[in-house]
Amino acid sequence: NNILRLREVRVEDVMVPRADIEAVEITTSLGDLLGLFEQSGHSRMPVYSETLDDPRGMVHIRDVLAHITKVARVKKGRANRKAQAPTILDLAQVDLARTIGDLDLIRPVLFVPPSMLASDLMGRMQTTRTQMALVIDEYGGTDGLASLEDIV
Repeated sequence: NNILRLREVRVEDVMVPRADIEAVEITTSLGDLLGLFEQSGHSRMPVYSETLDDPRGMVHIRDVLAHITKVARVKKGRANRKAQAPTILDLAQVDLARTIGDLDLIRPVLFVPPSMLASDLMGRMQTTRTQMALVIDEYGGTDGLASLEDIV
């Protein structure tokens, strides 16, 4: 029933309004980013430079954890490697002061108008394998945010 309803609903009807968007600045440190993810409960957040009207993409907690694991993984020689040995991490190797812009953790995000049909956005998200879209007004400003979860 909800899928049929999507043919009549526009993105502006399902988006999170600008005032309620939880986003991070590109200069946010890795340590602060982890805290923001914990506080918000979100798995992804938009990234901007200076204001929300200058979006750069989004950051996904999965990419953050992959970066931390890659940096912290203890290197062992081939002779000592066991077939199914658990991964040992040295988290002291992770520089939590580095910014998300420096770490190349930003994924692309879709930019869509508020008048777009929610069903069209859902199809575009599935085609591009993107879970988040920023809703941009006619002046190029950020109006809101729409995720796949918001649509369905």
